[in-house]
Amino acid sequence: MFAVLGVPQPSNGRQTVRLREEQSPEHVLVPFDRSFCSRNALEYAFEQFPDATVTALFVKSPLFEAYETIESEDDLDDIIAEDEAVDDETDNVFGMARRIADQNERTVETATAEGDPSRGILGWLDENDVDHVVIGCHGRDGVARWVLGSVAETVVRRAPVPVTAIK
Repeated sequence: MFAVLGVPQPSNGRQTVRLREEQSPEHVLVPFDRSFCSRNALEYAFEQFPDATVTALFVKSPLFEAYETIESEDDLDDIIAEDEAVDDETDNVFGMARRIADQNERTVETATAEGDPSRGILGWLDENDVDHVVIGCHGRDGVARWVLGSVAETVVRRAPVPVTAIK
């Protein structure tokens, strides 16, 4: 497992990393989507922050983007079916997070956000009291990262709290 810690940069542009036991976070956010990397991140959070509250955050795509207008009953049926599928996926995601918590003899809080993953995570951070983020990353580089973007990189750069990225 590979971990990188990023902390918000002060206005002078220098990055300082100061971690001491007495600074152990009280609330850790783990963006979670059942991927291998997010599972590693959740396990890391449980191992490294045994006294912290851990929240698994699942960011869902908003349905209204897919269905801007409803022109028929079939459109409405499609929206209802898609909504049920998203609810099922959310249940599956949180079920896996709870199993990982059980395996680590811990509990996990769960939360959802809607939208683009980076924006959803950063928005949730703005609205909630979190001390640290542990996020899984795929470790892509070059063209793959440029084409696909990097949620982890965006969160590391823009989060108002320290972030640990786990590969």
